[in-house]
Amino acid sequence: MKDGLAERLLWAGVGWLLGVLLALLPAAWLAMRWLLRRGFDSLEPARRELAQRPLHDLRPLATHQAPAELQPWLSTVNGLLARVAGLVDSERAFAANTAHELRTPLAAARAQAQRLVQASADPRTREPAQALVRQLDRLTSLATRLLQLARVESGVALQREPVDLVQLAVLVVDEFSEATRSGLLRLQVRGSSVPVSGDVDALGIALRNLIDNALKHSDGAAHVVVTVSGQQLAVLDDGPGVPPALLPTLLRPFERGPGHALQGSGLGLAMVDTIARQSGARLVLQSPVADGHGFEAVLDFAPGPAGGVQHP
Repeated sequence: MKDGLAERLLWAGVGWLLGVLLALLPAAWLAMRWLLRRGFDSLEPARRELAQRPLHDLRPLATHQAPAELQPWLSTVNGLLARVAGLVDSERAFAANTAHELRTPLAAARAQAQRLVQASADPRTREPAQALVRQLDRLTSLATRLLQLARVESGVALQREPVDLVQLAVLVVDEFSEATRSGLLRLQVRGSSVPVSGDVDALGIALRNLIDNALKHSDGAAHVVVTVSGQQLAVLDDGPGVPPALLPTLLRPFERGPGHALQGSGLGLAMVDTIARQSGARLVLQSPVADGHGFEAVLDFAPGPAGGVQHP
């Protein structure tokens, strides 16, 4: 009897204990879920900050709002960001220093080649000397583009200040004095200009590259028009243009169009596109523009969809 009573009491205790555990498990699961969610919610400010950061922003994340248990994880992420920033800075500094150091010996070599051209009376030696001058000019242009690219990749266009597009266009167009005097380049303003938010130096690099590309890649005889209209800055030439199928490829680094575009470095439009994106603008390319020829590049600062290729 006593053994039977003890067995019944044991099973009763086990049943009561299992009942309590079954009753507590959902509550414990809900409590654990709430605690974990609350703990991971403390990472939400860091996630939101990373998602909203612009390009090239590799600053450390703020860690003061995270609990102590998550501090090591955030410290590791900040260490990774610091290493990436160091590598990017080293790459930019190398590109900038290399491009800068190349300009002086290239200028000296071009001067010597120019003297060789002037001293050559025999056409058989004069023609190779002129070809050497042209190649040195191309190397100098490439070094200049690399120097500009290093500045653009450093995030210079992420700075914000009011920029008057008319004043910017006047200053940049004045740099092409030979083209303006010959009538190949002119500036027109439609309506009233609306100040945009950006960096004047970066936008100057973008417009300078667009004008330089239009003058170089339009057979040297086409007319180039720089137009400022509201929040748009457009560069249009009436040269042979580019086949529509090739337009998307022109935004890639070192991609060049057909014909005379082979003389370029293939970095101009890629830099302009990067500056446009950093400035919150859109770069829209269109070719042909009219009558089967012409090329137009538009920097549009008005709110709207992303830039790209526009077909006539």
